[in-house]
Amino acid sequence: MPTPIFSKNPLPRNLSDNSVSDYLLEHHDASTSMTPVGLLSTADESSDVNRYISPLLPESATLGSSRQASGVAPGGVSSKSVSGPFSNSHHNHHHHRTKSESSSLNHEDDDAEDLYASLDGGLSGLGGILPRLRRFFGGTGKVSRGGKHLAVDDHYYAITDTTSPAKSKLKLLCQGLMCVCMLIFMIAFCVAALVFWIQYATKDRNKSSFLWFSDIHMEPYYNDTASCFQMCRNQLTAWNTTPCGNYREFRDVPKEYGRYGCNTPRELLRATLLEMKAKTGTKYGMNFGIYTGDIAAHGISEVVKDMNDRRTILTGFNGQNSEEEHVAPMTNGHYDESLGLRSMSLHQSLFPSITFINATEVVRETLETVVNDIHEVFHDLPIFLAIGNCDVVHDYQWTTDRKWIMELHKLFKKLWNGWEYVDDSDFVTSRTGNYVVTQLPGLPNMRLISFNALVFSPLNHQNAEITALANWSLSWIEKQLMEAEEEKQTVLLVYHIPVGMNAFSDTPQWIEDYENRFLTMTQRYKNTVESHLCGHFHYESFKLLTDEETKDPFAVLLVSPSVSPFFFSNPSFREFVIDSDHIVDYYNYFFDLEQQDSGVHYTRQHQFQQAYQLPDLSLSSMYALYETLWIKKDFYTLAQYSFRRRSQFMPKTPEYMCSMTHQKKEDMHECVHKKNVGVVPGVRMW
Repeated sequence: MPTPIFSKNPLPRNLSDNSVSDYLLEHHDASTSMTPVGLLSTADESSDVNRYISPLLPESATLGSSRQASGVAPGGVSSKSVSGPFSNSHHNHHHHRTKSESSSLNHEDDDAEDLYASLDGGLSGLGGILPRLRRFFGGTGKVSRGGKHLAVDDHYYAITDTTSPAKSKLKLLCQGLMCVCMLIFMIAFCVAALVFWIQYATKDRNKSSFLWFSDIHMEPYYNDTASCFQMCRNQLTAWNTTPCGNYREFRDVPKEYGRYGCNTPRELLRATLLEMKAKTGTKYGMNFGIYTGDIAAHGISEVVKDMNDRRTILTGFNGQNSEEEHVAPMTNGHYDESLGLRSMSLHQSLFPSITFINATEVVRETLETVVNDIHEVFHDLPIFLAIGNCDVVHDYQWTTDRKWIMELHKLFKKLWNGWEYVDDSDFVTSRTGNYVVTQLPGLPNMRLISFNALVFSPLNHQNAEITALANWSLSWIEKQLMEAEEEKQTVLLVYHIPVGMNAFSDTPQWIEDYENRFLTMTQRYKNTVESHLCGHFHYESFKLLTDEETKDPFAVLLVSPSVSPFFFSNPSFREFVIDSDHIVDYYNYFFDLEQQDSGVHYTRQHQFQQAYQLPDLSLSSMYALYETLWIKKDFYTLAQYSFRRRSQFMPKTPEYMCSMTHQKKEDMHECVHKKNVGVVPGVRMW
């Protein structure tokens, strides 16, 4: 850009308005002058006005005095009477435009419209021109624009477009394309911002949650001062084989809310239910609950038999025809009045209608007590249960007695809380206790199938009747899966005893024939089954159900930790999160029994996504977790995995990990012996 003239020959700053024109006229020459329009002649169109102003404007524009020919300065100022510092008179004399002049100016303004489009960038702010003109003229630098004229401090200069028509059109085309591109960019940006806002605002709209808890094992004979060697009961029974571990400080100190190695006292149950109510559903709302079985305490029938035997020894009367006979235990062959009265007092408080101890009634009233306590807290929440091995009179022994099944049905129905989509038509008639929820609350595209797994257990006394029930159940489950597939629904399979191996006892949990048929069936519907939800083991775990031949996983089985501290676990429950009919996350809560002196306060132990950096609980995600824990032998993650499970004490690590993917006993044994797992620090082995 050429150096502006005023930088070479600036005006003196002490000149008055009247002397400016004299100064310019005196110093005017062909190379250093800048003349106002009123002093230009027709031949001055290529004068120094253009040479001075042009470098300050876009290349398509110059300044000239084409209006001089008509004798009228731009803006309606006569060339013979120009106001401002360049006139010989200090007084302004403005002439009005004639009609023809106004028409000419309007015509020229229209012609200049395209030019102004190209000048817009250079003249819109006049950031570069304005300071220079201000310094040159010594005025205020007030700039205005009209038609083809530039006015600075009310002095007008003509703007002349020297660009060829072809070049001007090309430039206008380029600028038009730029405008279109900018418009497209702005629209795309607005759309992207809107999409982001919608996703952010609605990201949790499809999410809901459900409560999952299991294995309460409520103890009707809990004694807060009894040792865990006695299962916190006064009576010694055949069940008292569980070691107490290293919690000797618990033995002689009263513990109202339970001890490790004992079943759940009612005080712990009530406090836990209140904590469930308070801690869950705060973010996504709570749609329903799932309870995967075992309401009553372990070995109730055994302890009742033991008490009745002691009663017979004490009184010489079996009490079969009496309801008034007092039941009191024996200690070393001698009647212990304090233990007897305490035991009887606890029994009477729970079961006021019973004086003569009958195992069937004790179990029934235990179930009823727990169901009533749950319903009192969750009277507006449908809770769907599965039958556990302790929900019968004798452990694992499923009865086909219609009266007992009807009692269970009545209790289950109470916790459904009137949910209309429960199909329980086969619950009693089939004598299995199976039922289906064709639509889960808030999840019309998801159904729940609850079936009784006791009929598949090798610990159940197998006979022709039980075999018939097992075969019928497998057919019934397949029918429900088929209907769900036809309705394009996903399914939660809810049952108590998981398929596969128990890492604690190293024993298969199902009869092999039933297990094979069940796995084949569920593999056929692997795209329909969302997850298997089970209890029974009392510790948090998962299994990957695999194809028998290829060993490829096809389904996820989740195992819930327990409320009961019987297997040395802290009481625990979970809140699961569902997004668009798929399980994506869960929150695990536990209560540290060692801190019970300050009351029952559950703590959020971990969140699945946050703890393991996985997006959901799908088959691919759970296999990735298994791969990290086992295949990659990431013992640091395994130690974290164990530590996060403060709600439990794990079995031995090899058995625990091998049971995740091996359903068969021989396969699991081969896994344990061939894999060099090692001991993970911080994991309790027993």
